[in-house]
Amino acid sequence: MAFAESELVNVKLRLNQFYNNIIAALSSAAKSTVPMAKQNFFKFWWDEMCQALKDESIAKHRSWVAAGRPRDGPVAGAMRKAKYDYKMYLKRQRSEERKCFTNDLHDALIDKDFGSFWKTWNGKFGSKFNSQVINGVSSHSGIAEVFGNIYARESKTGQ
Repeated sequence: MAFAESELVNVKLRLNQFYNNIIAALSSAAKSTVPMAKQNFFKFWWDEMCQALKDESIAKHRSWVAAGRPRDGPVAGAMRKAKYDYKMYLKRQRSEERKCFTNDLHDALIDKDFGSFWKTWNGKFGSKFNSQVINGVSSHSGIAEVFGNIYARESKTGQ
C-alpha cells in the first residue's frame, strides 16, 4: 500500500521528532551521569610523586597559615621549600611530556589497542575532529532521513 504524499510528510516529521527526542534523552542522561572535565584536566603524566608533593605543599601551607603567616622562620621556610619542590617536579614532568612519547602510548600501539592509543594521544595532543557520521551522512536532518528510510524499509518487510 503506497503512502499518500501528506502521510509521507507526516511520517518524516514524526521520525524527526522521534530522532530529536532520542538525542535529547541521551544528552540529558550524559549530562546527569558522565563527569565533565576540560580536555587537559587529566594529565597522563600525573603520578604518585606529584600527588605526594602536592599534599605535602598543601599541608605545609596550612601549617604556615595556622602559624599566623610568618614571613621568616622554619614554618615559612618549610612552606616555601615544599611549594618549590612541587612546582619544580611539575615543571620537569611537563618538560618530559613534550620530549617523548609515554610508555602508555607505546604499549597501546604495540598491543594494537587502538582505542587506548587514541585516548592517550588525544589526551596529550588534543583531538581536532568531533564529527558524527552515520552511513556517510553527518547532518542531523540527513541522519534522520537515513533513519526514516531504514525504518520505512524495515516496517514494509515486517508486514
